[in-house]
Amino acid sequence: MPQTTLRLLQDKGSVQSLDGAAHRHRKGLFMSLMTPDSVARTADLLAGRK
Repeated sequence: MPQTTLRLLQDKGSVQSLDGAAHRHRKGLFMSLMTPDSVARTADLLAGRK
């Protein structure tokens, strides 16, 4: 992505610029939150339930 475009979207080092191992690592962090139990827990928290 051209630097001018990247800086308009966020900044140098933003998630849009990740590739390879860094991309897989960050995606893995987010995907670990997508289990059925984690999704249900997030829904409960957002609904104000404990």
